[in-house]
Amino acid sequence: YPEVRRLMVDLFSEMGRHYDLDGVHMFFCRGVPFVFFEPPFLDAFEKEYGQDPRGLPLDDERVWRVRSRFVLQYLRELRAALDAIGKEKGRRLEVALTVMNSPRSCLFYGMDIEAMVRERLVDTLIPSDAHYLPRSIGPWHCTPETAAEFVRLTRGSGIQIRPICGTQYLEKNVPLPELAAAYYAAGVDGLQVGPGSATRKAYAVNRRLGHAADLAQWREWEKEGGRLVR
Repeated sequence: YPEVRRLMVDLFSEMGRHYDLDGVHMFFCRGVPFVFFEPPFLDAFEKEYGQDPRGLPLDDERVWRVRSRFVLQYLRELRAALDAIGKEKGRRLEVALTVMNSPRSCLFYGMDIEAMVRERLVDTLIPSDAHYLPRSIGPWHCTPETAAEFVRLTRGSGIQIRPICGTQYLEKNVPLPELAAAYYAAGVDGLQVGPGSATRKAYAVNRRLGHAADLAQWREWEKEGGRLVR
């Protein structure tokens, strides 16, 4: 609905205007779906395809793409508002989105990553696990392989890819530094690490996950971990 989009844009604009922010960050991997079968969507779909989308299978990409128009319109309005504020401040206010694990998973929920990149509506994409994705649509874990899909789509655009690497020191049965190395090999610009892994010896390693060239030394870093005294 236009009034809901306007409310969200106004809230972010107020923050950008009155505070010294680098930009805004939205979680687009929770609270799904963002567009379901509300009247504006139903009207748009029936106008284009002449049928009610509610009886179509989950994997009908026509539904996904019509949903994406509403999300794109919101991002366009947000980008325009932030650009106007950025012009006053003399710098760009950036937009970061935490999104689903793959471009396909994103499109299912109405997030057209290709269009976002083409129109330069975002500055940073943070792929995360798509916890609520129907298993018939595809895998839900964020992996170096799915992160590489975002890297390919954004190559040369200046948009950063910083996937959520993990929240536990042993993630998906792989030590976090080894998983981090695999993400860097996939071409990502950086990582987001959940707070659940910042404990004792894990902290000695996790605080260095940004040192991509030195990750092979992680077992030595482990030795610096604090000793628990009860």
